[in-house]
Amino acid sequence: MPIVEPTNKSVLEYEGIHLYHTDRSNCSARVRLLLEEKELPWVSHHINLNEKENINEEYFGINPKGLVPSLVHDGTVVVESNDILAYLEDKYPEPGFREVSDEDQQKIDYWLKTSGEFHLMGIKTLQYFKSVAKLLEKLDAEYNRYGELKTDPAQLEFYAKKWCTWLKLTEEDTAGATRLMNEIY
Repeated sequence: MPIVEPTNKSVLEYEGIHLYHTDRSNCSARVRLLLEEKELPWVSHHINLNEKENINEEYFGINPKGLVPSLVHDGTVVVESNDILAYLEDKYPEPGFREVSDEDQQKIDYWLKTSGEFHLMGIKTLQYFKSVAKLLEKLDAEYNRYGELKTDPAQLEFYAKKWCTWLKLTEEDTAGATRLMNEIY
């Protein structure tokens, strides 16, 4: 889902590059790094996950999954970090970061695809279990609100474990995530 049609129409008026991001997100960091490497001017819209700033109709109107990062470029909304990276490379090819052999580009594309496919089951599970879940207060009412806004079943299942008091990420979840990450990487 690289480019989305936002229901939050206010972003259609944005000019230039606007990035919705947070400090703790490795996906957000990848996009910020590329913006800096390309020396592109951009407007920061920091999303405070501790304050649940991503769980409201305004933000879901930009990113229908309620996740960071989200990029708005001259009114075009791009979500998912790998898609944002590709979009920026296409729009701003200089300095180029795809100037590699076809074989190396295939390897890069493979790893970007793999990291995106297994992010939730691997990286995010470990990240939440080891640190993030301990920092965020989880309220059932917030999860219910999240469920009203989010429609992706895999995301809902993961966030149920992250959020709900009756279901938590376990040592077994992290052992599975660790096995998955070891198999892939």
